[in-house]
Amino acid sequence: MVGACLLSYSDLPPRLLYALIKLSESGISSYLTPRDVASKVGIPRQTAYRWISELSQHGLIELRRERGELRLKLSRQAVAILEELYSTLSKALLDMSIPAVLHGNVVSGLGEGRYYMSLPRYLSSFKEKLGYTPYPGTLNIRLHERDLPKLIAIERLLSPIVIPGFTHEGRRYGAVYCYLASLNRSERVHIVKPERTHHPRGIVEVISPKNLRAALSLKDGDQVTLVVPPIT
Repeated sequence: MVGACLLSYSDLPPRLLYALIKLSESGISSYLTPRDVASKVGIPRQTAYRWISELSQHGLIELRRERGELRLKLSRQAVAILEELYSTLSKALLDMSIPAVLHGNVVSGLGEGRYYMSLPRYLSSFKEKLGYTPYPGTLNIRLHERDLPKLIAIERLLSPIVIPGFTHEGRRYGAVYCYLASLNRSERVHIVKPERTHHPRGIVEVISPKNLRAALSLKDGDQVTLVVPPIT
């Protein structure tokens, strides 16, 4: 048994990799019943229970009981394996010679962006690397789930502008990875991926010299579009 030491999709039996792909079609955070698994994968329910047992042994699903019924969802390890598979396929199939378009909705942040964007070491590096001093705060966007694979591909295939991390008064501040984009096809911005973040995977942070909420009259729930330029 491979157990919790799985590191790559290549370690998985093909039937279990296929099962992960089919389960992911319902969303990486959705809980499913064994009946759902049998239906989605196209196997008898008895076989579904056996596959569920194998997936659980490999640490690829999380199990819980709700009203006496077994439910399961993909684990973080399963999501990481699917991301690795997608990245491998993207390198062969994704055309990054055309812009990548990401859709999402504006959401409130945790207040972290304002704090970190006010630190002098970060500010001087942003000014040097990006050519501007960002507005103190980030615009947070929850991507539509169908666009998450595009975000993964962008992070794996494009070379970011790196804002280096540093240590101050015994505390370590991580690096920040920046990707040029346009917001609503009008505002030049950067998508930032902090090395350390408390945001879930589907939340992206965007910076600009402007207060983007004010400049574009944005409020929580508004739909926005990010366009990442192609590799040149």
